[in-house]
Amino acid sequence: MHRHKNIKWDFVQSLLVSNKNLYDRILKMEETGGEPDLVDLGVFGGLVYVDMAKESPKDCRSLCYDKRAREKRKKIHHFHQLMKKLRKLG
Repeated sequence: MHRHKNIKWDFVQSLLVSNKNLYDRILKMEETGGEPDLVDLGVFGGLVYVDMAKESPKDCRSLCYDKRAREKRKKIHHFHQLMKKLRKLG
């Protein structure tokens, strides 16, 4: 791939094959409208999977992870709804 010149794809494949949890999370990201990509970030010690989608998936746009911000919303989004969605995503 032209954007990933320094990434060794045999290594990436072996990581995905040996780590079902990682594979499932990346698959779920893709299934929910995300665009998973691999980025080499030294600050995190190397390769990191990130969602490069232009917009959040439709079902996730109104989720609020910040308690104070969530409480200030005119329309209250209950915390248990957020946690239910997060559990479903893995």
